[in-house]
Amino acid sequence: MKKKILIIDDDINVLKILGLVLERDGYEIATASGGVQGLTEAYAEAPDLILLDVLMPDLDGLEFAQRLRSDPTLEQIPIIMVTAKSMTDDKLAGFQAGASDYIIKPFSSDDLLGRVNTVLDRFDKSREMLYTRDGEMISRLSASQESMSNLEPWVRSIWETASAAQMSESDARKLAERSLPSLRPTLTKRTEAPPASSGKIKG
Repeated sequence: MKKKILIIDDDINVLKILGLVLERDGYEIATASGGVQGLTEAYAEAPDLILLDVLMPDLDGLEFAQRLRSDPTLEQIPIIMVTAKSMTDDKLAGFQAGASDYIIKPFSSDDLLGRVNTVLDRFDKSREMLYTRDGEMISRLSASQESMSNLEPWVRSIWETASAAQMSESDARKLAERSLPSLRPTLTKRTEAPPASSGKIKG
């Protein structure tokens, strides 16, 4: 399945050139001639990556990036800022606004494609790591379901919160003890493992 890239720039010629380069490399392209239209297209197209100009009259690239990062439905989309603003402070402002990379005009087609491929690869790997982590968390919670059913409701609530935050067992117990010190004996009794059978064969 082709990756979709949204290009946002108020220069029509830039839109055409960037679109042509990326299409030849196998990407699907969507375009917008300004920041406001770009936000609309981002919602409509759900792109895998956004190439974003910084200097635009209606909504500049910095504000666009900040709005994107504040929206839960769009915040994970990587952004590469494409601009002639080359000062260190400009780059810093771009990254602080939420850019994943920053390309200074003029640039070569090879440089553009290299940056695009790198950012997309990095994003895919990060997403895979997130899915793996979430899957492992679900497995741990499922494995502990039987023991969780024996806990009092208030203890189970704290334990579920601690598990979701990936706390260790000792940290979770400390959290509960700090929250409800008068019930500490109950928590200790409920969460400690039963003693091993004296008839168990060792060795």
